[in-house]
Amino acid sequence: MVKKKRKFSDKETFIAESCIFDDEYMKLYFGNEIEVTQLVLRIILDNDSLIVKRVYNQPELKNAIGREITLDILATDKSGRLMNIEIQRNNKGAKFERAMYHLSMINVNKLDKKSGFEDLPEACVIFITENDVRKGKRPIYNYEMTDIATGERALSKQRIIYVNGNYKDDGTALGRLIHDFKSKKVGDMYYKELADRARYLKETRLTIRESQ
Repeated sequence: MVKKKRKFSDKETFIAESCIFDDEYMKLYFGNEIEVTQLVLRIILDNDSLIVKRVYNQPELKNAIGREITLDILATDKSGRLMNIEIQRNNKGAKFERAMYHLSMINVNKLDKKSGFEDLPEACVIFITENDVRKGKRPIYNYEMTDIATGERALSKQRIIYVNGNYKDDGTALGRLIHDFKSKKVGDMYYKELADRARYLKETRLTIRESQ
């Protein structure tokens, strides 16, 4: 059975009926929102002291001789670490090869001609997927370069993370985050930062427009 695409009569209805996994709404939702992005990264990276300094929405990474890409979100923290968040409903858009390419493009765009290889930035690519793309039935998957024989980390400052959006456990911070990503109603959301942003888009923003 072919699933029909949802139709919206106008932009307001679309926003009201969307969750963060809906691509167009996601772009509006994150924008350049530091507080929202910081909360998401703190939970996924399990680091309550992480401070996001800047958020870039839909930045384009250029490639003079190959494929260019547009990221969903690129954030930097106070140490200069680069964190790319990709939110994917479609499994095909979340292939591991794509995550690897994103990581390589972030590195290429960070290192200039005068940089040494030791200047390779600390970088992390995070795919938040609606389904369990890695199929291990785990809430989160962490990948780093390691020695196969010993397990020794070879390049720990370069990471790829997959978050399983099919994980259901509202008793954990990550489970509540995933719940909020799927919530269409503000009142159903756990995290104040996420709910406040949704409230602005779904309620406050529309009220302001109506009063103008």
